[in-house]
Amino acid sequence: MSKQKEYWASLDEENYIIGPYKTKKEAYEEAFDESNHEGEDVTVYVGESTKFDPSIDINSIIDQVSERAYEEIGEHAEGYLHDLTQDHKDEFGNMINTIWLSFLMVNNEMPLFFTIDNPEEVRLDGQTGYIYVDGTMVN
Repeated sequence: MSKQKEYWASLDEENYIIGPYKTKKEAYEEAFDESNHEGEDVTVYVGESTKFDPSIDINSIIDQVSERAYEEIGEHAEGYLHDLTQDHKDEFGNMINTIWLSFLMVNNEMPLFFTIDNPEEVRLDGQTGYIYVDGTMVN
């Protein structure tokens, strides 16, 4: 199942606070409305968001426990957890991440921040009403 794309817009190319929208067009049209351009040229920026994934890297946990065992016990602990199969790691990862993500949701700590990928400059010509995306007219 693929993730639904989300688009955000910015009036200053830095703060993408207008959104989310399902299409770039919806995002830049709303940004134009919010800019109160009143017949003047206006430039906004639109990009696709990538949300932060708070999932836990299971291999890091396994490595950390294995290293700690070696540091505390010495050579008797050498190789501890090195024989785990990928199926075991996947099962453990699913279990840990189910608990972790549930914890974040219950405590209202799911990340709301994101990065913007491939931002595009969208300019509305106030005189003609033409819209340009990265310099190319789209209407």
